[in-house]
Amino acid sequence: MPKKRVIPAINQPYSAPSSAIFIATAEGADYLKTDGSRTLNGRLTLVQQAADGAIEILATFSVADGAGSYLRIENATTANNVFVPVLATLQAEAEISRFDLARIGLDTGSNPCIVMDARTGAGAAVTTRPIIDWRTAGASLMILTADGQLGIGETSPTGILSIRPGAANYHANVGGVIYTDTTHNGNTGSGEDILLAFSVPADTLSVNDQSLWFEAAGSTANNANSKTLRARFGSSGTSLIISQVMTVSVSGRWILRGRVFRTGASSQVGYAALNGGNGQDSGAGMEPDLNQDLTGTVSLRITAQAVADNDVTIESLIVGWDDKR
Repeated sequence: MPKKRVIPAINQPYSAPSSAIFIATAEGADYLKTDGSRTLNGRLTLVQQAADGAIEILATFSVADGAGSYLRIENATTANNVFVPVLATLQAEAEISRFDLARIGLDTGSNPCIVMDARTGAGAAVTTRPIIDWRTAGASLMILTADGQLGIGETSPTGILSIRPGAANYHANVGGVIYTDTTHNGNTGSGEDILLAFSVPADTLSVNDQSLWFEAAGSTANNANSKTLRARFGSSGTSLIISQVMTVSVSGRWILRGRVFRTGASSQVGYAALNGGNGQDSGAGMEPDLNQDLTGTVSLRITAQAVADNDVTIESLIVGWDDKR
């Protein structure tokens, strides 16, 4: 038999039900809904009377010394016959609304601290509607679509990340360094040798006007040997961007900067400029008809052709990617 207890406010015995939250009636057999009616299968139901043209507050949780701070369940709209349920919070002394995740036992492993899992009523994945829309006063600031595209200031993102901070013709360019190599390599003998190279992954340039930029730096030996520095995009077809001779009879430094723009799936424009120190020759080159297949990997190579070993030495190669020109 369940143990009988007494509720002081009601002063009647009752049998403890199996539910975790309940309000007992004086008879001890029923539960109470807050609208004044009785039994609802052991559930706690809060029904707030409608307030014409005002926000209805269903429940408020606070502490005695909280000085106005609260956790509140309320209807976020003043429209009649509409219920927009929200969880409202206020930390009054800081004037912020916050949602803190507490009681995490361990900060180890790979399981996320917070999981937001949007599903249909049948438990299926959402595939069409946006998943999350961050707003202020109803205006959308950031939206995450069902296929994982994030728009910042952009309600209809068209890529993994779409950013529009201002007017329709203002876009934030996205890009950054994708490769760095500081290996010191020199040419060998009299042939053309690869000093450093980067294998550009397939579809890195997947949209016209996307581009790769590169910067290489190194030095030359103190001799009168003929020295030629080249940049190539691809290992076949039209691939040469620049070929610049450096022939001065002093040791010096050089830096080579360039860019490759996509104009089509198998067409690109490339240009580069070489700056040499200590009187070394400088120059620029451009190739408007590069023809590499961007759906496969493409080798970006910095090469040198000279006479003796280490006539030309490379000391760094940095490659970056930009979304638009």
